[in-house]
Amino acid sequence: KRRTGRMPEGQEEKLKFKRILWISDRRFPEYNGGAERTDYVIREAGKKLGLKIDWTNDLPKDQDFDFIVLSNIHMWPPLKASELLWREYPTLFFSHDPLIKSWFAEAIKKSFCSVFMSPAHKEFYFKKFILKNSFIQPAGISEEDLTRWKSKESKGNYYLYVGDLNEYKGVQNVYKWAEENPDKEVRVWGRNFARFPFLLDNFKYYGFLPEEKLSETLGEAQYFIHLPELIDPFPRMVTFAYFSGCTVIGNENIGLASYNWPWEKPEEVKEILRKAPFEFWYKLNNFYRK
Repeated sequence: KRRTGRMPEGQEEKLKFKRILWISDRRFPEYNGGAERTDYVIREAGKKLGLKIDWTNDLPKDQDFDFIVLSNIHMWPPLKASELLWREYPTLFFSHDPLIKSWFAEAIKKSFCSVFMSPAHKEFYFKKFILKNSFIQPAGISEEDLTRWKSKESKGNYYLYVGDLNEYKGVQNVYKWAEENPDKEVRVWGRNFARFPFLLDNFKYYGFLPEEKLSETLGEAQYFIHLPELIDPFPRMVTFAYFSGCTVIGNENIGLASYNWPWEKPEEVKEILRKAPFEFWYKLNNFYRK
């Protein structure tokens, strides 16, 4: 079973809630996405704190819960989402990306709290919606994903991109960067959703990168490049590249960089992330009212 971190020492605050229904399109490990991994790690931390947390991707069948967490819902038709909001369950709105649906304004309005994954992510939403109660929550990263990264002593002098190849993640921006820097080699790994063409000699596509090869691949690279088109609230792959000793080439849309963390001290950053899934529930405790 995937290890999900340690409970913070000296945490004695009593939680005001016991039962949570977590609603999202998909869940880990059935789907291995960043949002699904974050949800999983935070749910597991909640269970260690004694919470009963159920999951569904459908409308609740009863109200055997204190509140629902509405997390990363993009596949529901608007009418289904409207029915959920019409029932007026106590709701926490948890956003993982900048992709906005037509019913999000009503969801945020009716939620007792909204959660965003970085200061820049919250600022992105603040410009579009009226936010009442809200807090910032880093990605949920398992203990395994905090400790398995190793920087090789001899690193390759090339620029690595690992992730889905689509416009939101900015593969077109990485291509343009390679075009403007013909003396730099860019190695690209990921699922080619955009059917992106590879026409440059220095922009090389290697296909999908298996999970078991990720640590070695990151550890061998001197540079990691990520130039998202929209705000990428907490790009896990950038985090892993940082822990692997890569120099990150990025832009203002990397939400991770908006945290005022001691980036020169990776072990301290790991400790922040180790505690974060538990702190999610204690932060929430400040906003929940029975």
